[in-house]
Amino acid sequence: MHRYIQAAGIVLLLLTPLVLQGQYWREVVADQDNYFEIVDELDRYYAGRDRGRGSGYKQYMRWKGKMRYRIDADGFIRNAEAQNLRAYRRVQQMAAHTRNRATHGDWENLGPFDYTAFSANSQGGLGRVNCMAFHPTNSQIMWAGTAAGGLWHTTDGGGTWSPKTEVFASIGISGIAIDHTDPDTWYILTGDGDGFDTRSVGVMKTTDGGVTWDPTGLSYTVTQSRYGYTLMMHPVDPDILLVGMRSIGIFRTDDGGDTWTQVESGKHVWDIEFKPGSPDTIYAASSAGFLISTDTGQSWSVDNDPSFPVTFSRMAIAVSPALPERVYAIFGGNTGTAGMFNGAYRSFDSGNTFAMSANTPNILDATAGGTDSTDQATYDLALAVDPADGFTLYSGGINVWKSNDAGVIWNRKTWWTRAMEPSSPYVHADFHNLYFVADTLYAANDGGIYRSTNGGNDWTEISQGICMMQFYEIDAHNNEWLGGTQDNGTNLAGTGATSCDHLLGGDGFASVWHTGDGSIKYITSQNSLVRRQFGSNIIIWEETDGFWFCELEMHTTDPDYFFISKGRELFRGNQAGAIWDFNFDSLGTLNVLDSTGIWGFDQCVSNPDVMYIAAGAHLLKTTNLSAANPTWDTLPNPMFGLGMVSDVVVDPDDPDRVWITASGYSAGNKVFFSSTGGMFWANISGDLPNVPVRCIVYHPGSDDDIYIGTEIGVFFKDASLGIAEWLYYSTYLPNTIVSDLVIENGYVYAGTFGRGMWRSPVYSCPGTLTLTPANDPNPASIGQREFNAIQSITSTRIIQGNYADVQYGAGSYVDLKPGFWVK
Repeated sequence: MHRYIQAAGIVLLLLTPLVLQGQYWREVVADQDNYFEIVDELDRYYAGRDRGRGSGYKQYMRWKGKMRYRIDADGFIRNAEAQNLRAYRRVQQMAAHTRNRATHGDWENLGPFDYTAFSANSQGGLGRVNCMAFHPTNSQIMWAGTAAGGLWHTTDGGGTWSPKTEVFASIGISGIAIDHTDPDTWYILTGDGDGFDTRSVGVMKTTDGGVTWDPTGLSYTVTQSRYGYTLMMHPVDPDILLVGMRSIGIFRTDDGGDTWTQVESGKHVWDIEFKPGSPDTIYAASSAGFLISTDTGQSWSVDNDPSFPVTFSRMAIAVSPALPERVYAIFGGNTGTAGMFNGAYRSFDSGNTFAMSANTPNILDATAGGTDSTDQATYDLALAVDPADGFTLYSGGINVWKSNDAGVIWNRKTWWTRAMEPSSPYVHADFHNLYFVADTLYAANDGGIYRSTNGGNDWTEISQGICMMQFYEIDAHNNEWLGGTQDNGTNLAGTGATSCDHLLGGDGFASVWHTGDGSIKYITSQNSLVRRQFGSNIIIWEETDGFWFCELEMHTTDPDYFFISKGRELFRGNQAGAIWDFNFDSLGTLNVLDSTGIWGFDQCVSNPDVMYIAAGAHLLKTTNLSAANPTWDTLPNPMFGLGMVSDVVVDPDDPDRVWITASGYSAGNKVFFSSTGGMFWANISGDLPNVPVRCIVYHPGSDDDIYIGTEIGVFFKDASLGIAEWLYYSTYLPNTIVSDLVIENGYVYAGTFGRGMWRSPVYSCPGTLTLTPANDPNPASIGQREFNAIQSITSTRIIQGNYADVQYGAGSYVDLKPGFWVK
């Protein structure tokens, strides 16, 4: 019998459907558009086209890989965020009635909080920051909105950062507004408008400095697919706010967010600016062109100059208090248009007329001199004007460019790679926003936050401390971790380190340690780059038309071999020497797999001829893996007609015992077990919530200890639990997507998509448990925490936050001694 003492609160979040973005525009409507039809359409579009930087291919492939987990059995796209949150809240509500008999994890945040460049070609960073906000009177106090890791706050100029949206989810942020009369009142525009990693739930508001959050009147339901771009507060009246949205225009409130009015419709609105000194006049950059309002945003008119480009993919605007009558604009072009930079424009009469100042060089492309004809303006475009002089401009695309003469002549001020470039310092690529605070220029980009105090000549990164990496795949060895991430390549660190080594740029995917020689690592990245690293020596295999995502595993018994997937194919690599030896390119039935390709595979330890492959709608097995051309059998798929098989794991001691997991939203169909080599399956999903399961790992030598990574955290089961019972093994772990799990040296490691790397001791059930401030791994944490013991628990811990949900359970008693407190 367990006794529980609970300090409970409320977790708030509302979530919505999805959109796809790239240079090829394609709107996606939840429950109406089919994933496979869209993939077929866009794969055909990119066949034979350039797929490099600025083509939009990168953004499409990220979407393709992420959304395959979030479709129903028929391939229709679901409103994942809304359903995930609903399931998360139910898990919390059920905590008081749980029968758990073990500590629910004890997760430690491994960061990374900083990084070191491994080589001169490194393009490292910590993660994508979409937007920032600044305290009205204290320049040391700032806020940062990330793509998938929520809102972060610093009070010491970026020396330290703390998360401020832990009470509901690690969601994306596209806009932040701080009340200049009451700096404890904040507004956030949720969702990731530029990259679409998360949808918008509308505008959320806090009046107590981020301790509690409430939805405003601009909130979106599960049937609404919404993304926002910008949130702006009136410079005099803090109750007036404006929101620029994708596809649906502008929303306005004049009562602090209680009610909102849609004042513009049917267009993207990327940017909104108040006229300095005359805030009744407001400008907006939209897909319809330049918008202007003279009644504080209540009504708008299109005020396009005849010199503006006829077509464009995005527009950014900027103003300066030094010259309040001036308005500046830049335009990004459309795919297929030569000269993708469609021009910089300036107005001397408050936007009534404009003139082009320049359309060369291409300040939006990736070349050092702006000589190419591509851009990626649909993904990022920014413009800022020096507030002190009104004619010094900075543009942000792949790099930052500067003009000292109101946009006529442009010079590049940053360079997106560390390769030798004497004229510009390295700053991570892809700029989503630029801000001036007095004479300091801040840049929010795909690597973090950078600051320049001397006109862009030198830059300092100040995002150290924000744990926001978006991991795809991870590995662990000898208390070190290794992982591939979105935007920021492959990274390596020891578990006690706050900084990681950035090994390889781009989007990093699967990576593993050599099982026979821990000094050797295999790492992968976009465009089929596979690197064997030992010291500074590398071997590279590269194909032009290769994989984007991949799975990579070492052979379980022969360290001379490893296996790697590429789309629908599996390769075997011979790493004994300096030559890559792929013994086969095609493995029979793998060629008929659907377009989702291989999701995961696992080779048995006791019988290495046995391997299972999870491939979406297909489940495959071979019993002669060592053959030159193994024979693959299609197994009965218990998820057929219900969802996709997302991952597979086999008992290392028995090749006939295998578990599979399911993506999608088929209630009660999440994990299946077979003791017959996959011929017959038992549904062991039990009480698992209806969220996608991303990954599964088996603890070797245990009593069938199984961990699964879902879109709301980690769950656990062992043989002693009933078939219906799973433990929510997520104490101290944020409510976030768990992309990959690895067990090593008594710990389970979790790579999350947006909140970095975490680890917890593996499942245990202590006889007694003593909890003190000294052994609290994360004393500032808020959110769900659960601890159980066979006999007793004694606690003197201080529980932070009114919204904490803390549960203690013990067979005999729970003793809350003096010092225990819930703040």
